[in-house]
Amino acid sequence: RGVTLEIGKDGRLENPRDPMENNMNPERTNASLPSSSNVRPPAHLTVRKLPLTVQERVRQATRLVNDELDLVGQREKAGWLNNMIDVLWPFAEPVLNDMVLTQVQPIVKDMLPMGPVLREGTEFRKVKLGDVPIRVDHVQVRHQSGNFIELDLDIFYDATPEIEIQFGLVPPLLTATVGLKQLKVVGRLALILAPLMDQAPPFMEAAQVSFINPPEIEYDLTGIANVADAPGISSVIRKVVMTAVESMMVLPHRLLIPMSPTLAIEHAYRPPLGLLKLELRGVAGLRSRRTLGLRQAPDVYAMISFSGQTKRTETVKNSMDPSFSSNNVFAFMLHSRDQEVEIFVYDQDVGRDDLLGQMTANVGQLVKSASQSLKFSKVIELDIADEATVNLSTLFFPLDPSVDDTIPSPNGCVAAFLIERARNLPAGSCSTWVQLSVPVAGEKVTHQTPRVAKPPQGAQIVIDPSNPIWNFIAEVYLPDGPNSVSGPIELAIKDGSETIAQTNLSLSSPEACDEIGCVVKIKMIHIAREHKSL
Repeated sequence: RGVTLEIGKDGRLENPRDPMENNMNPERTNASLPSSSNVRPPAHLTVRKLPLTVQERVRQATRLVNDELDLVGQREKAGWLNNMIDVLWPFAEPVLNDMVLTQVQPIVKDMLPMGPVLREGTEFRKVKLGDVPIRVDHVQVRHQSGNFIELDLDIFYDATPEIEIQFGLVPPLLTATVGLKQLKVVGRLALILAPLMDQAPPFMEAAQVSFINPPEIEYDLTGIANVADAPGISSVIRKVVMTAVESMMVLPHRLLIPMSPTLAIEHAYRPPLGLLKLELRGVAGLRSRRTLGLRQAPDVYAMISFSGQTKRTETVKNSMDPSFSSNNVFAFMLHSRDQEVEIFVYDQDVGRDDLLGQMTANVGQLVKSASQSLKFSKVIELDIADEATVNLSTLFFPLDPSVDDTIPSPNGCVAAFLIERARNLPAGSCSTWVQLSVPVAGEKVTHQTPRVAKPPQGAQIVIDPSNPIWNFIAEVYLPDGPNSVSGPIELAIKDGSETIAQTNLSLSSPEACDEIGCVVKIKMIHIAREHKSL
């Protein structure tokens, strides 16, 4: 019957499971099989003693995937996946340590204040994530086909890593060391496994990982930790940390991990779900405030933040029920129905604007109704905004690959720039990256790839900044199709802050940049004419 029995080193029977009666759920135990040390398996069963080899344990965990994740959209426990992570963590942890040094360190340096003065003296002296692996739970299959699988899952990391960062103004004279002694990360991940292969493990050519929304990050510092808790300094450190995380792996950014040396990035690319149009119509229910003995209505404007972008309305003067103009329709690319929209309402004032209140809403809930009035989830000015609501409308337009180029959609299209690699850059390059600038309706949209930096001595990964592999995807929304591009599309390859190669791209060329040794592929994806439910 396919009963699975695990025999420990002492010969005791552990966790008997019957897949026929329990649907391969390792959390349920067949009641007809007592877990007693006196149980002896029937003669016709083949039993192996633990521990298994790494390959055997991975294969065993893999066999549970199809049985446990058989219903798209339902959340399942992830004991099988945590078991696999336990097996793989000793091998993955050193590689992750090197990734922090080669990819996170350059981003942190770029975010530091005082520019190159502090940047040149900053160095990650020690990076070791430790022996405690990440934990996952509530796995949900978003989509599965013959070529890819999309999963969402909760991630928890609570450990004591060994990380030391040296800051120096005039090294080695003026230096200070900051250590990280406790790190907690909680968030929900989107995982794409594509393209799938019918060969031996790992069964896929690439894995793409991203947080659906910015994760919650808590940490304790050592060294100058007491100084870091001072007002101002603490906010700068948190801004640097969150910017580094968001620029690497918060949607729309994905961390692509190649599993095959023959990976072609266009086969791993998964386009967004579609276009999300949000219109801020106004705010209702504000009250006047007393200023210098007089009651005065606020000067109101709103800011909306979504998917790494922030948009602003105009200011409506002296109004307790301000209505914004019809021009405040903001378009964003949607990658997950669980992404969140943040809206902030301000009272414009001389010197410093006052935040009245803010709200966070799930996109999946917003699109259920075209128009909604939502209360603030956090009220800052209680005497003005405790009863206020934000009025907005939400429309979702899916992608439509069948749209004819000769009759473009009124909702425009998406240009996806797949920046793959470069070859034969100048020898001695230390930290190479690409800056892409696309002029859209008179405004420049800029994307930057992660830096490919020379690994530290003794690192377990081999990276050559002279032949970098970025595997980076930059998506640009073109509201009027290709006609939205109002100038040359510029691509520059940089080593640190120095430009070492540059060229112009054309949307009419699906591949470009051969003359500078860089491989870029462009995909045009049209957006449907009619809005639909998500």
